[in-house]
Amino acid sequence: MIYLVVGISGVGKSTVINRAMPQLNLKVVNWGDIMLEIAKKEYNISSRDKMKFLSQEDTRKLQMKTVEMIKAINGDVLVDTHLAIESPTGFLQGIPSWVARELKPVKLILIEAPPEDISKRRKKDTSKRQRFAESVDDISRHLDMDRGIAAAISYDLGIPIKIVTNINLDDAVSEFLEAFD
Repeated sequence: MIYLVVGISGVGKSTVINRAMPQLNLKVVNWGDIMLEIAKKEYNISSRDKMKFLSQEDTRKLQMKTVEMIKAINGDVLVDTHLAIESPTGFLQGIPSWVARELKPVKLILIEAPPEDISKRRKKDTSKRQRFAESVDDISRHLDMDRGIAAAISYDLGIPIKIVTNINLDDAVSEFLEAFD
């Protein structure tokens, strides 16, 4: 089985996943890491931020190869990813409907947090990742975009969405684990 776990940068998605993993028998894969691994080999891309500038055709090819790699993993898989990725030209689809259909997840888990909390976390982030949405209003718009995409994927695939609110980490982990009951 494949579970999609999604949320915008700074929501605490990886932190929640990492804290919950000792209680789950799942393999965790990061969608962007797999895409970057393929992009390095096939397009000489050196960072995730540079993938945002690939053509739509090349992006689709990368996404399909990523789907194939994930589906080849034995056992139950948790896919850590983003639904919408902000770029200079607007939001890019992290997981378009056709990708979700190919992956065939059994559940989508959307991790959210208040925009003000996300903004604070992003300001503390010392990584070199390029950020486009920094204002609380921009973050709020990005959260809305993710909710809409999650609803569309859920409707299209007929799978449930579990929304986890990450304000208190222990509560978020408990809520997250409920998705696997």
